[in-house]
Amino acid sequence: MNLRRLENITAILLSIVVLALLIVRVTHAGPLWRDECGALNLAQLPRLIDIARNFQHEAFPLLFPLTLRMFTGIFGGSDAALRCFGLLVGLLFLGAAWFNSRSAEDAPPLLVLSLLGLNASFLTWGSTVRGYGLGIVFLLLALAWTTRSFRNPTRANVIGALLGSLASVHCLVANVPLIGAMVISAVTVLVIRGRYRQALVVCGLAAIGAASFLPYLHSYFYADWNIVLKYPATFASLCRKLVLALGAPKFFVGAMWFAAVIGIPFIGWRLLSGPREKQTPEKDALTFLLILVPITLIAYCAFLRLLSYETQSWYYLAILGAVAGALDLMSTIVLRTQTLRIARLIFAATALIVLPFALWTRMTERQSNIDIVAQSIEHDATSRDLVIVNPWHFALSFQRYYRGNAHWITVPEIGAVRIHRYDLVKEKMQQVDPIADVRDALRETLQSGGRVWIVGGARPPQRDLPLRASPAPSVEFGWSHTIYTSIWSMQIGAFLQEHALEGDVRISPSAGVNEYENLTLITARGWKD
Repeated sequence: MNLRRLENITAILLSIVVLALLIVRVTHAGPLWRDECGALNLAQLPRLIDIARNFQHEAFPLLFPLTLRMFTGIFGGSDAALRCFGLLVGLLFLGAAWFNSRSAEDAPPLLVLSLLGLNASFLTWGSTVRGYGLGIVFLLLALAWTTRSFRNPTRANVIGALLGSLASVHCLVANVPLIGAMVISAVTVLVIRGRYRQALVVCGLAAIGAASFLPYLHSYFYADWNIVLKYPATFASLCRKLVLALGAPKFFVGAMWFAAVIGIPFIGWRLLSGPREKQTPEKDALTFLLILVPITLIAYCAFLRLLSYETQSWYYLAILGAVAGALDLMSTIVLRTQTLRIARLIFAATALIVLPFALWTRMTERQSNIDIVAQSIEHDATSRDLVIVNPWHFALSFQRYYRGNAHWITVPEIGAVRIHRYDLVKEKMQQVDPIADVRDALRETLQSGGRVWIVGGARPPQRDLPLRASPAPSVEFGWSHTIYTSIWSMQIGAFLQEHALEGDVRISPSAGVNEYENLTLITARGWKD
């Protein structure tokens, strides 16, 4: 059996395994968690103008909510349909990976399937009802068409690169610095080669893309409410979160990425620095990819530093997609000798053997237990009872699954929010006693003989945090919404300890549930002064 056939068989097996893991993921994910509910609720706002006015609260430009709106208009908004949406995005990723391979002399997409397709963060968060997976698909297509344009600068390839770039940034804001890195890399290569006219064309196309993004700038950069999300972002903290985003097992996956990021560009650099021969389109494409990888890393780090949010694993999906895609295309150019191709094949085969077993626990994890919590309240709560959702952001998913008779409010009380409204939270943070109305509702319910159901539980007092905080921005805590949220939760806990006669834990966090929405449900009843 020849080497090319082994490569194709391995790539096909990788694709089958990735598809199987995606099916396992979407069939075990269960209910939508709050971030997914926020994206869905935004897409289903009554008017398109409402989406345009509120899209910045859900972190995705208009293309994604409009795509989701069209999907739910055709297939409905049930959990099953929306999990199929995630599966469809996964299928599009596989299609993009194989399409990109056709841009590189028919070489199979071994690296991108190994590094990204078998990445726990991508399989978990890229298949959710958010814009990360779809944004990566468009980013990979933009990368493929740009690389193809160096080999064959036809009008079709240039237009494909432009449309892929536009779609990627209008689906996922995190793609903006990555597309910018592509532009810088492409212009650098063209200027080095003395192809100034083509460099001007690329700059012109980049200007078109930048102009299309201008309407978003006011919403993103002049919103004063996002100050409550700011977090000190250091290079060290970003690196730690990036390592976590690489997935498990940490040492094995980290070693894979290190070998690919260091080894393949090194081989490419040696190839370009060898005996001077006639410059070819293939060498131009290789130079573009070699420049792209470091510039991409620098640009994305600068983006996260500018954003200054407390990043999570899904924040790094875009950069993982860009680097994995670039390395995959680069490998098809530089790994030409039989020895190097065998090394790449062993790399992919090892990932194929090891990673699916390491991923299984994550693939069978539920996104939330909010449906179980809501059903428990529906079954036992009466109209005399009060449900308190603590903190407020769990309301996005709670209202999707709760159909009971008991009245419910949030901590702090900002209404039955359908999307993430940190602007309203900011207003509450500036008040002297923002949860006074919640305590009044607690008191009234307990004194009247009703029960109080706390979705998310309540924190006991802590030594390192006071029970009161002055209105934001306070000297101690500034605009940190997490600190204020913790203090409000402790105030609820202290109130119940002081005044409730009985308390009971109905549901505790359990294994096999997404840590970001693995909720406690407690009840309280009776009154004491």
